[in-house]
Order: sequence, then C-alpha cells, then structure tokens
Amino acid sequence: MGHHRRLNANARDYFGAKDGGVSVEDISPDGPAAKSDLKVQDVIVAIDGQKVQETWDLQKAVMDAKPGTVVTLDVLRDKKPLQVKIKLAEMPGKYTGTEEPKALVEAPEKSPLGITSKP
Repeated sequence: MGHHRRLNANARDYFGAKDGGVSVEDISPDGPAAKSDLKVQDVIVAIDGQKVQETWDLQKAVMDAKPGTVVTLDVLRDKKPLQVKIKLAEMPGKYTGTEEPKALVEAPEKSPLGITSKP
C-alpha cells in the first residue's frame, strides 16, 4: 500500500491547504493510485466533492463507493489545485468488517486507493 497523513496547522500552511487535507506519503506500486496521476506529497482535499480533512474522511468516502468506481480526488500539488481520477480496487476483507475486527486496530491506515495514512 502507501502512506498518507492528516495535515497539522504548519503543514496546511506549507501545502496551501487552508481547510486541511491528507498528504500522500507513499504509493503502493501495485495499488490503484499507482495507475493514476496521484503523486507523493500531493494533498487530497476532497473526494467526489466531499471535503477530506483527515484520514477517516478519505477512508469513509472510499469505503462507501463500489469497487471499480472511478472517483475524482481534488488535490493540491505545489499549492496548485488539480483533479486526479482513480479507479477503486476491491477492499480487502479485513478492512470491510468481514474478518476479525482486530485487523482494523493493527492496520487502520489501509485504503483501497493503494495509499496508507499516518495519524
């Protein structure tokens, strides 16, 4: 997978994301994000028009969408807004509640976008 994290006040200022967002820390080479234009250090500020201010906003929006759906991420790259389309992958069972709930505690940062988050 990959990594993304919520922006603190300093990071919001640095990235130009005044309403907050989630920065992409890493992209899994075999995940959906790798097949898109998303880049490390992009800041995701919305998904399909819904504001993203923290990791949970992103995860919830993605989990609500069906696998194979193309979602539009509003991102900031070098403080400039752009849109990135990503086709969602199947969410592994352990993140959809069909397996032991402890998996969510062990790996709460996983996402079907092929990126991961750090709180």
